[in-house]
Amino acid sequence: MKEVPTLYEWAGGKDALEKLTEVFYGKVFKDELLYPIFKNMSGDHAKHVAHFIAEVFGGPKIVFGR
Repeated sequence: MKEVPTLYEWAGGKDALEKLTEVFYGKVFKDELLYPIFKNMSGDHAKHVAHFIAEVFGGPKIVFGR
């Protein structure tokens, strides 16, 4: 019997989640309401969020920078 894929696998894995958060935060920084809230986030924030989502969705624990 074949296993049901995890949400991580269905979402496309690490690369897809990194792209998703990159696009999302690109739009956040152009939004006049959200920009002031996120303007001081580090340049790596989107990638950290992607790795958090990956782990929550059943993917591996991703150590940032690897």
